[in-house]
Amino acid sequence: MKRLHSLVLTSTFLLLYVTQVGFSSPFVINAPFDEITVHIRNQISPESVLYLHCRSKDDDLGVHYIYFDQEFHWHFRVNLWGTTLFWCNLSSPAPSGQPKNGSLVVFDAEHPICSEDCIYRVEFPGVCLVNQEKQTCEEIIKW
Repeated sequence: MKRLHSLVLTSTFLLLYVTQVGFSSPFVINAPFDEITVHIRNQISPESVLYLHCRSKDDDLGVHYIYFDQEFHWHFRVNLWGTTLFWCNLSSPAPSGQPKNGSLVVFDAEHPICSEDCIYRVEFPGVCLVNQEKQTCEEIIKW
């Protein structure tokens, strides 16, 4: 009985410690079942159309054509194992007429760069991730 009491006490302490460290950590942490929304916005040029095809290992979100100043977004939850991963293929003609193509990971629970709302802007020089706290857009890939 004493051993069971010690095990319960130790488990409770560890749970409280992990919870406290998780909530006070300055790093992005996505726990299992957290709800995430990914936004991908076309900011290339008024005459541009962005071809977008996003998927994960389990879900294919299909092909979408995003007009200027419009966005495609979707919601999902991080899986129990914390391995949720979504990536997108992008294509759009550049203002010069040459097609621009790219591929990027938009969410990786094992290496998170955003939480809750992952907002991407696709622009002519490349794709950037909006940092809502700093009110900046950090370039992720160049075309």
